[in-house]
Amino acid sequence: MRNNVIVESDAAALDLLLEKIYLQKQLQEKVLGMLYNSLATPGYLILGEVETPTDSLRGRLECLDAKAKIYKKTGRTL
Repeated sequence: MRNNVIVESDAAALDLLLEKIYLQKQLQEKVLGMLYNSLATPGYLILGEVETPTDSLRGRLECLDAKAKIYKKTGRTL
């Protein structure tokens, strides 16, 4: 599935999301928040090598593998 999350934020209940985006920090925080809210619970987020969870996502993602950047949604919404 392809979705322009900057314009559309209607993706919902995704079980797995692989994310690799190159955006300015402010826009990246917005997009990661939208992607987080699109994940089912539990849902899994795999980030690219330069991405990190934003401040607003810390405590909402359980790190399963720090090196591979695999995270599990804890269930708390933003």
